[in-house]
Amino acid sequence: MSERESVTLNDIHDAFETGDLFNEPDDVLMEYLRVLNTGSIPNEYARHRAINHAITVNTLINLRFIKSVERSNTIYTWVVIVLAVLTLITSIVQIIVSI
Repeated sequence: MSERESVTLNDIHDAFETGDLFNEPDDVLMEYLRVLNTGSIPNEYARHRAINHAITVNTLINLRFIKSVERSNTIYTWVVIVLAVLTLITSIVQIIVSI
């Protein structure tokens, strides 16, 4: 969706019904959250559905964030392991050379 295009509760409901919600980029999910959290919903049934939708959208955003943090943590972990091994090798070489 373009930034100028207005998102409605029906758009959000359709995204849930079709499963497109899970493929939407984060900026669209944030727009869905904005609409779900700022709109007035007088119907009790629709209000509960909107609350569930908001929780689901928020969970998707958090899950994507956690996955990105996990990826970067994995990279950093391997860098630290390589540095530790290089440090160990350097120490062993220094000990051997000094003998």
